Amino acid sequence: MKENLKQQLENLKKEIESIDEQDQEARAKLLDLAETIEHKLADLKDRTERKAVLSRLEDDVFAFELKHPRISAVLEQIIDILKNMGV
Repeated sequence: MKENLKQQLENLKKEIESIDEQDQEARAKLLDLAETIEHKLADLKDRTERKAVLSRLEDDVFAFELKHPRISAVLEQIIDILKNMGV
């Protein structure tokens, strides 16, 4: 995994930790998303599956944009990195 992607995943995890404990649903969804990016995306051989994961990521950016703008910004950077990697 490219170093800048690793760095952005670390940034994402830090931002997730800063989410208010009242918003457990968002925290759980973002942790699942980070796990998917970090572990599962690298293992996906099928281009269609990789595109589905990327599409989910793009949808999540939109969903978190208003309530968690910093997380959205990090997710957008991760999307750009993944696209540049050919995902």
